[in-house]
Amino acid sequence: MRTLLVLLFFTPMALAKSNHFSCSNLKHNFTGSEIIEVKKQLANNDGAPVIPSKVTLAVSIGDLDYIKKHRSFEVLAEALEVTLSSDLSLFNDLLALLEDSDINKQGEGKPTLLMVAADCGQTQAVTKLLSLGADINQGIATSGINPLNQAVMNRNTVMVRHLLANGAACHRATLVNGKSVFDLAKNQGNKEVSLLLDRCLIK
Repeated sequence: MRTLLVLLFFTPMALAKSNHFSCSNLKHNFTGSEIIEVKKQLANNDGAPVIPSKVTLAVSIGDLDYIKKHRSFEVLAEALEVTLSSDLSLFNDLLALLEDSDINKQGEGKPTLLMVAADCGQTQAVTKLLSLGADINQGIATSGINPLNQAVMNRNTVMVRHLLANGAACHRATLVNGKSVFDLAKNQGNKEVSLLLDRCLIK
């Protein structure tokens, strides 16, 4: 059955297409008998690895009970990443399961939830996360990537404006290679973003 499922997951009909900037849509579209097979897979507790993961499968079919049953920061972070990459249908429900102290938690070399939301162009989710105490300037120490320079690299002017309006520090968004957000915008020839950043700098 697992072989059948793995083949099924990567058919063009089952695999959801990316509809956001640099973030790939991780949610899968299943219908009819496919959903039945996914439910069977989620109920299988033999411990064998499944691709995609059971968390991704659960979010894809809207199985919030599976997430609750296996609740941990790692599970919730993965589930939130999947929903942020797609339609936000479970976003508020998943966020309600997250401990308040985990809003800025991240694995080594991994993005924060706010970074994922910004990368996927989810301004509404960014606003919600900020209201819950997410750090708008927190990034990945090993690369220097944070929400603002990520949005600049994605050429997402709407997100750049949204982050700056909510307190993103333009002078702190420097990559480990020394490139600032100003360098990134200039190299792209993005005059609108460059103007937004210039206004930020003189504040």
